[in-house]
Amino acid sequence: MGAKLPNIPKAWSDTPDNMSGGWQDFALPDGQKLGDVIRQHRSDLRDKVEQLQNDPQSTDGGLGYAAGHYLGMAWPHGAIDFKNQFKGQGNPDDLGKAGNFAYYAIGSGILPDAVLDAGASAYNFYKSVTGQNKDNSNMSRPDTSARSVRDQALTYGAGLK
Repeated sequence: MGAKLPNIPKAWSDTPDNMSGGWQDFALPDGQKLGDVIRQHRSDLRDKVEQLQNDPQSTDGGLGYAAGHYLGMAWPHGAIDFKNQFKGQGNPDDLGKAGNFAYYAIGSGILPDAVLDAGASAYNFYKSVTGQNKDNSNMSRPDTSARSVRDQALTYGAGLK
């Protein structure tokens, strides 16, 4: 069973019961629970990386695949860019935090935390140079939304098989 997350302030959710058990219980506008999306993507990633680690032709043990998979998932309008996927269908701040939570939880223990932080920083930089950020003062590190869920997401992801 995954690690239990601390209580998350209700201000982070659209409705008080939207995520009563933590971010993994966050209901996406399409009806899926964030935890189910995380488990699916994490399982797919882990299975492929394990396959590559056992492949004698693999030169990097699957790290390149994992990094490329992350780029595709987190890219604007990618699989976990919920804020853009569900634009106009939910609170954009909540959807952004859900995407950040998924990003860190999926990669936890598969990619080094520093690589995940670098990816989140690159995305924040991209948002800054394209004028999507409200605050460009810290554009060389993960944005406030990513930092607010990072540790909880890494703990949750590490607790998943």
